[in-house]
Amino acid sequence: MFVADGAANTKGDRQNPSTIVEKFKENLELKISMLDYSIDPVKSNSDCKLGATQNIQARFLNGITEKNDICNFKTDGTGKFTENPNGTFLQIEQSLKVREDERLRKLFGDAIRNTFNYPEYYRTD
Repeated sequence: MFVADGAANTKGDRQNPSTIVEKFKENLELKISMLDYSIDPVKSNSDCKLGATQNIQARFLNGITEKNDICNFKTDGTGKFTENPNGTFLQIEQSLKVREDERLRKLFGDAIRNTFNYPEYYRTD
């Protein structure tokens, strides 16, 4: 699994993830410690191309809202990138093996709830 917050600097290079990414990683690792899976964020795998830097939802939630900027992904440094992620976006890239493992569904939900800690959005059933 690879977890990201959509942040990059103005040159398009990867940054260290926001605290929300590390918090989610820790929460999920607690839940899946008995399973054979690994979780990488940008901090431990900065070469991964799955940093969500071109994810429009990540860009919007991280404060890039101008129509001309939100889809500007220029890698030559002239495009606008999220520099300071605000902890409102979380992308979790998963292998097919992870997606098909039904045991993980509840564990993912628990880890997300423990990360964001907004009980008003929890299911009650």
